[in-house]
Amino acid sequence: MAHRRQSRETLDLRGAWTFQVDPFNAGERAGYFAAEMDDSGWRRVTLPAGFDGCGPGLTTYQGYGWFRRAFTVPAAWRGRAVRVHCGAVNYRATVWLNGCCLGEHSDPFLPFAFAVEALLRYGEENVLTVRVDAAPRAGEVPGVEHGWRPIGGILREVTLRAMPPLRLENLRWTAGADGTYRLRVMIENDLDAAERTEARLTLYDANGIVHRQGETYQVPAGGDIGVGFDGTVAGARLWSPDDPALYTTRVELWADGELTDSLEARVGFRTVAVEDGRLLLNGRPIVLRGFNRHEDSPHTGMAMDLETARRDFLAMRETGANFVRLAHYPHHPGELDLCDELGLLAMCEIPVYWWTGLDEGEARYAGKLDAARRQLSALIARDGSHPSVIIWSVSNETREARPGVREGNDALIAHAKALDPSRLVVHIADESVWTTAPHFPLDDLLCVNGYPTWFKGMEAGNPDYDVAESTRFWRGQLATLHAAYPDKPIFITEFGYPCLEGFSDGPLGEATQAGALAAEFAGMAAPYVCGILIWCFADHPWPEINAIRNLTTSPFGVVTRDRQPKHAYDVARALFRQP
Repeated sequence: MAHRRQSRETLDLRGAWTFQVDPFNAGERAGYFAAEMDDSGWRRVTLPAGFDGCGPGLTTYQGYGWFRRAFTVPAAWRGRAVRVHCGAVNYRATVWLNGCCLGEHSDPFLPFAFAVEALLRYGEENVLTVRVDAAPRAGEVPGVEHGWRPIGGILREVTLRAMPPLRLENLRWTAGADGTYRLRVMIENDLDAAERTEARLTLYDANGIVHRQGETYQVPAGGDIGVGFDGTVAGARLWSPDDPALYTTRVELWADGELTDSLEARVGFRTVAVEDGRLLLNGRPIVLRGFNRHEDSPHTGMAMDLETARRDFLAMRETGANFVRLAHYPHHPGELDLCDELGLLAMCEIPVYWWTGLDEGEARYAGKLDAARRQLSALIARDGSHPSVIIWSVSNETREARPGVREGNDALIAHAKALDPSRLVVHIADESVWTTAPHFPLDDLLCVNGYPTWFKGMEAGNPDYDVAESTRFWRGQLATLHAAYPDKPIFITEFGYPCLEGFSDGPLGEATQAGALAAEFAGMAAPYVCGILIWCFADHPWPEINAIRNLTTSPFGVVTRDRQPKHAYDVARALFRQP
């Protein structure tokens, strides 16, 4: 049947759009969404872009903005399932097609899609309109608490995707070090009749086909079913930082001897676990060393820039790093493709940051926790097939003494564990919490941040501070924490010191930063420490807060924002390459 053989096609809507700033939210009343709206006086912009890339004076803009794009779809798309797909719109999006509202989305940094086949004008011009609202609001995630410069806009791809009416969706892969695997996928049927289908799995390595499996299913008319494959690949090559071995899995959908659809994903075989107080990768102890990284580019800001990400990850690997924390929100999934290729283990997290708890009010607290659960579910669904991802983080530096926050962190950890028992789940505590009232009952690792040289020395107005005190701080506090949780490894997820390029000494000098990193690293050598991450890989824009006398760029990077190495980059290489 011809309708079954329709292939997938994608229309890339990156590039030229029009933009109108709307600081008083009057655009909807003015009809900015209407297909016939005259936008000839709007500003021409190129997407993806944040507001800061859409015109002068918008660097810190946190209001409304409207984006419009005209496009034509082929007449041959009629009869297919068509979705408009957005990779990320920050922080809230409302979408119209040809003047009809498709819906809203309020989870930044995460993808969403709307069905549009009933509204498209096939073979004619269509108009897509997106209103972006970047105002911070209490009770949302991230809400009003954030440690990066919040940038609104359409930060990732916008595409129109045509799919066959009988199709595959939502492929998810997990695998073990013994060659076992589990693959789950949905079969969706938009046709008026039930369909008898066969789903076939084929697994490839660099030399060709290594494994095949097939199952037959009945899919109801206008319905969907979840199907799965479980099996074992004899002699599977394991994925690790030393050998990032990748396979390709291809799932095909057949009906009446015809191929109707297929999906592919790159996957790997590996396990991660904690046993007897040690972190194990593929059953062997591993020590994680690496960097935190913000999704920031000197060329595009927070908008996607996978070329800069690739160069950053290669530079990390050159230091001897085997791990990157993608802070503090879901990054572009293409970054995880790069981690899979290059052998960088990764932590992914949702933007629950500096959460203050019930002082926001009961309703806002409940709303924030619901949003966090929703975003955690979406993150795991999107990124759960990547072998590089070994840790989900549910929050960073929350105010755990406040009512409800500890319980909220525990609830999110339990939620992630239920969704994905194959990975580790953590929350990350700041120095004021883990050194006084540590609370890690459900965490797989004890993830802690600390900046003793900065907070006890320079920021405290103590230019004579002896960095040996920082060595003693880490050695003593880590021993105390280990005594409280002897069966859980400690992962130092942030430590660092700021400096400004070109100053060799002084409170913000490159030598001062390098010395602080070396002294603090020396205090972390203990068998119960399973990982150490420097904050941060690169300088990046700060929010407009009074941080280091209103510096607008966070200077904690071992490279500058334009990726010039500081002295600390060489120090990191020497530290990470120690036996």
